[in-house]
Amino acid sequence: MHYSLLICAAPEHPAAQSALLTARAILAAGHSLKRLFFFRDGVLLALPSCVLHEAWQSLISTHNIDAVLCVSAAQQRGLTGGDTLQPWQISGLGQWAEALRDSDRVLSFG
Repeated sequence: MHYSLLICAAPEHPAAQSALLTARAILAAGHSLKRLFFFRDGVLLALPSCVLHEAWQSLISTHNIDAVLCVSAAQQRGLTGGDTLQPWQISGLGQWAEALRDSDRVLSFG
């Protein structure tokens, strides 16, 4: 089964931790993550100063997950791209629409 997650929660919000734990559980159950889409304050999880940054970065890199930061949310919060945001990429809502179309299940956090 293919899942996609929409993460809107700020790093300090419990939903950000729940999203991480859910992503791990999905993978542990043998399912796949089509896309992680970080929206609104969820884009802040890509900041190296964020407490959950390393955990998200490790999950994304280890499992080669497509992780997208919403371009407008990232710009509003001062995230401009570059190597500091690896393994995340910045893209538009079209990436989320594609994930909705191609996923069997979609979960939202925050």
